[in-house]
Amino acid sequence: MATCVGCRRPILDRYVLEAVPGQLRWHAACLRCDECRQLIDESAGTCFVRHHSVYCSHDFHRSLHYSAVPRTTFSGSGVVQL
Repeated sequence: MATCVGCRRPILDRYVLEAVPGQLRWHAACLRCDECRQLIDESAGTCFVRHHSVYCSHDFHRSLHYSAVPRTTFSGSGVVQL
């Protein structure tokens, strides 16, 4: 059973959001930017993960110098059915 990184509770939902395949999983309502706390969902389109922290596109580009880091889009591969 997967555990949500955001709330640390078991994920019993049929679908979960996964940013780093097999490592970081969230309930859909728990995936938020670690900087501004904005909900990151399919409408956001992209989230950035660096050192197990998640950023929306705006905060990633604003507060971190851009470098080649893993990026997750919600084009089907970020949504995992359990």
